[in-house]
Amino acid sequence: MIRETFRNGSALKKFHDMIIGQGVSPTIAEQLISNDETIVRSILKLDDICHQAISLHTGFIQSIDSFKIGTIIQRLGMFPDINK
Repeated sequence: MIRETFRNGSALKKFHDMIIGQGVSPTIAEQLISNDETIVRSILKLDDICHQAISLHTGFIQSIDSFKIGTIIQRLGMFPDINK
């Protein structure tokens, strides 16, 4: 069922609708779901640097504290402080 959702495009359509619901313009939403990496990178301003965390053990991530990750990223200077 999940695989079919990805294959038939309904997952991408749902993502499109969700980001519009969060205030993204329909034009930008269309560009974000395009296959054009240049357009996506220009909108998201992705960096060329990529960091990987490799575990020494197999398993699953049970939870992620996104606030802590956001704080770390902010302190590294990757995003400006939106509260200032």
